[in-house]
Amino acid sequence: MSGLVLLVIGLASLGLVVIMLAYCGLKTWRVSKHGMHVYGEVVPLADQLSDWSVAVEARMQHLTDNGAEIATNVARLRVSVERLQVLAQALNESAAPYRRLRQYLGM
Repeated sequence: MSGLVLLVIGLASLGLVVIMLAYCGLKTWRVSKHGMHVYGEVVPLADQLSDWSVAVEARMQHLTDNGAEIATNVARLRVSVERLQVLAQALNESAAPYRRLRQYLGM
């Protein structure tokens, strides 16, 4: 009788192990299936993100170039403003005698 009990316990244990292996295999298959589905959705998004990053890099380079051009233009404008200030001061100083004459004559 003890041999029969051991056989039943062994078969029950073997059945339990097989059932647990089948359960683990099913869970693994489901996780793998879900992972492949997620991979299929993420890869196009990653490609799109990569394209966007290339576009952003190109725009950054363009803005950097524009910034350098703007800096040179601002420097030239400063020089022009300084020249105009000198001209305005010279014009103001040269018109002073005529203003005094107009004031003297009462015009």
